[in-house]
Amino acid sequence: MSRENNQTFFRANPLPRLLKIVSLAGLTILISLILASTMQALWWDRLGVSVVVETGDYTYPRSKGYWKTTIARVVRGAKTCPTSWDPASVETLLWSISSSSTVFNFTSTGIGLLLEAEDILSQHGNDMRDKLEAHLLALWLNHVSGYANGYKVPSSSGSLSALDIILIAESAWHSGDEDSMENAKNLIEYYIGYWEHRMPDYCGSSYYDHS
Repeated sequence: MSRENNQTFFRANPLPRLLKIVSLAGLTILISLILASTMQALWWDRLGVSVVVETGDYTYPRSKGYWKTTIARVVRGAKTCPTSWDPASVETLLWSISSSSTVFNFTSTGIGLLLEAEDILSQHGNDMRDKLEAHLLALWLNHVSGYANGYKVPSSSGSLSALDIILIAESAWHSGDEDSMENAKNLIEYYIGYWEHRMPDYCGSSYYDHS
């Protein structure tokens, strides 16, 4: 077919042009998906944290008492709520925290690791650093489990996510300043407490250790 006939064919028949447009659109979408996937992977890698456990249908931030009770029940082999946590799942959460946190550096494994975490969550004496550690670990557990995904609280400096508060709290812990650590502890309590009366209590108040 001559060049002149080709031009006549393409002017008269829109199908080849349409196919070309569809092909280009498909290629553009494919490239966009690849780039989006790559950027997401880079973002998670830069953050150093990934959601490692499916947490069931009820994803909202849980209290320090919830995590203390849950880990204690896992250690004893008792049923947990609302998710059926097992030792391996909780251990995975704790190792994820250990690899990302500048405060927590767990060295135990298995049940020993769970007992180490339970001991931290049980701290409620007069030492402000210990109090902050307990609340900070609970917030980390919310973050890496996925329970805190999408949940932010209003503040004078804008909305704060769990990760925003984790960074503030870890900086305060390293500073050793009593006021900074107390403010960080209160901020964590504010973040978790903000959702307490806004979400259904699926497990019942008798489940939690409120100490």
